[in-house]
Amino acid sequence: STLSDRYEGLQKYRFGNECRVISGVSEQLNIGRIIIEPAVSFMYRRTEQDEVNGFDSPNTGGHWLHLRTGLSIPIHPRFTISGFWETPVYRDLHNTQLTTSTLIRIMFRYNYLWNQNQIQNPTSL
Repeated sequence: STLSDRYEGLQKYRFGNECRVISGVSEQLNIGRIIIEPAVSFMYRRTEQDEVNGFDSPNTGGHWLHLRTGLSIPIHPRFTISGFWETPVYRDLHNTQLTTSTLIRIMFRYNYLWNQNQIQNPTSL
């Protein structure tokens, strides 16, 4: 956990320890000349309560289980676009907390390090 001083040192805040475990599967599928990669995974998150001046902060910590689904599509040999949707399927939170209900992510990935020669002969980096 991380300790930080706030309000000119009058308040000491320590974030609770956190553990995340992610497990899932994906598969590459050919649709005509296009390769797509659907994926599904679960993310479990456990967070201990934060501390303020040595005392537990009442509205922090808990357990979350999220379902993630997504799709990746390479639109060029070096460029992939991905979209992911994440929603909680189980929550056990300490008291009332602000927390994410649904999360949508869009990712653009460009692979600039590898070319065909380096894939065939990786020692030529």
